[in-house]
Amino acid sequence: DPNRSRREIIDTYLEYGERMIAMYEDFYKRGNYGAAGYSTRNLMNPLLGLFALERCGREWRRCLDKEYVGKGIVGKKDPELREMVEAAMECLPQEILDLRASDENE
Repeated sequence: DPNRSRREIIDTYLEYGERMIAMYEDFYKRGNYGAAGYSTRNLMNPLLGLFALERCGREWRRCLDKEYVGKGIVGKKDPELREMVEAAMECLPQEILDLRASDENE
C-alpha cells in the first residue's frame, strides 16, 4: 500500500527484521557457521534513508547511530533491532511518523 505512514512501514520492517534474525540464529545453532547472518547493523541500513530529504532526516540517522553505539536512550551497545528503532523514533515529531503520502498532496 503506497499510502502507508512511515510508522506503519517501520513496524512492518521490524517484524521482517526479527524474523530474519530468528531464522539465522536457528541456522547458526544447527552448525552452519559458514553462512552470512543478519546483524542489527545490517538490518538498520535500509532504515537510514527512510526520512531522506525530510526536515528530520539527519536527526533520524543521528538517533539511530547513537542508539547503535550505546549513547542513546537504550544505553547499551548493539541493542536489539526493535528497541533501537523504537528509541530512535522518539527523536522525531509524531506527525512526521504518521504522515501519509495522501496527506502531503493536500
